[in-house]
Amino acid sequence: KGRIGPIFGRTADMQSMIEVLLQKNAPHVLLHGEEGVGMTSAVNGLAKRIVDGSVPQKMKDATVISISMATIIHDSGGGPMGPQPHDILRMILEGTAKHNQTARNRVILHVEDMGADAEQANPIVKQFATIMRSLMAHTVKHNSADLSIIFEMPEQHLEVTRKSDPLVLKTFTPVELKPLPKEDVMDFINHHGPKLASHHGVALPDDILEFLYKKTDKFMPNQQHPGKDLAVLDNALASAEANGRKQITEDDIVTIVAKHAMLPKSFVSSEMPDRIDSLEQGLLQRIFGQDHAVKRVADTIGLVNEGLHDPKKPLGVFLLPGPTGVGKTELARSLAAILFGDEEAVIRADMGQFHDKHTISRLVGSPPGYVGFEGKCILDDIEKRPFSVVLLDEIEKSHPDVDNALLPILDDGILTKMDGKKLNFRNAVFILTSNLGARAVEHAADRVKVGFGDQSEQEKDADLQDVRDDAIKERLKPEFRGRTTMIHMNYLTPEVVEKIAHKKIREVSERLRDNKRYKDIKIEISPDALKQLMSVGYDKRKGARHMDQAV
Repeated sequence: KGRIGPIFGRTADMQSMIEVLLQKNAPHVLLHGEEGVGMTSAVNGLAKRIVDGSVPQKMKDATVISISMATIIHDSGGGPMGPQPHDILRMILEGTAKHNQTARNRVILHVEDMGADAEQANPIVKQFATIMRSLMAHTVKHNSADLSIIFEMPEQHLEVTRKSDPLVLKTFTPVELKPLPKEDVMDFINHHGPKLASHHGVALPDDILEFLYKKTDKFMPNQQHPGKDLAVLDNALASAEANGRKQITEDDIVTIVAKHAMLPKSFVSSEMPDRIDSLEQGLLQRIFGQDHAVKRVADTIGLVNEGLHDPKKPLGVFLLPGPTGVGKTELARSLAAILFGDEEAVIRADMGQFHDKHTISRLVGSPPGYVGFEGKCILDDIEKRPFSVVLLDEIEKSHPDVDNALLPILDDGILTKMDGKKLNFRNAVFILTSNLGARAVEHAADRVKVGFGDQSEQEKDADLQDVRDDAIKERLKPEFRGRTTMIHMNYLTPEVVEKIAHKKIREVSERLRDNKRYKDIKIEISPDALKQLMSVGYDKRKGARHMDQAV
């Protein structure tokens, strides 16, 4: 009926499916790939080839029938007296097998697995889906000659199934759908985009689809082409239609991408190289007394602009040992504000929560089938906010196995959770803070004061840094340290903390001006008041930690 248009970039994948379906033994395809990559489109393309006669003789009379696990579960009602979802699936499989025993037009059954998000949102749905996968594997195995199955499964479920029900992988032959290259994605968008525009009665200006690809590719890294492109385009066209406009603009695309990616619109509309170029100056306006750290961070992230950064790794991984209250957390917030346009774009984990070995599941998720398994872990937030600073506070308090769990992120920018889900950290900056050696440094500082009064300040700092280095080497393995940029944070001097106090007072003054009751109040601080404030808000060993409260 012409409802299925041309399929782009999937010729080899369709040929692989045909070869499996022609097998005498186990003609069953396990079609897997990331959600949104176009698995259903590939099956539609196979059906179109059958209709067009572009398949071997044995398949020319075949019919592809698609069923969905989600529909079966929804329509079954799930009542205790009615048919259960797995009963319905069994009837479909057995009915198909019986048909294929005598009919000339063999039925190829396309079974669409549950979406990963639907399973995570509803444990009952997850339970039904698990039972149905197992049932299908056993039924297909016992009726193999009379069934031809294409089982479409999200990549995440493949890893879970591999561990929880290996019979599925023994019964089906995997065919992986990898992401399409840009040329094929653009062909797909250029074909379907005008149809969407016609549906909404809104025009597409020249080059808007190229602009769409550029923005979704950069700012929506955890979703796949071409699914994410059509979703954004449909949303932008609907918005233009709802507001009575006859043409969409680049601003419409930016607005929708920012919404999907949970990013400020200003961030999506600007260019990362410009933000990186201004990073050092921006940080120096917010971070005091750590100029060496600011320069090192800016120079390291600056490698992105020079083309010397490995795009498969995070933008930067910084290990910041140093005493409390010297600006480590403030550095994370400042990086988020300048690089990603939002001070709240910080994913924070208190590593003291991972002290015991079993708590590693909170970081990488629990294995499938584990009692109490929920699938959620602290780092899952990166999926919604891929452009973030990941702050791992007091890394030394976590179990050493946590270091090993983090190594794949530092190496490849990807974390594969125990449930098979992949998290992308290639647009993130990691800040790992540590108080390792703090007490040893304090004792060493006391000894320096007593026994080495003729040392210069630089020599004293070097000795104290050596003490901290020894503590870090004792706790963190070389292969972990070697994947980080280690920057020692300085103790804050009284002069630096005075600058911080003035900054905090300006911030309070600005907040007051936003309140109508106090908008005419101007805050000034006298030298005596500043001295009193320093006596309350400054401690050499705790830096400026209490200055907020004091102000």
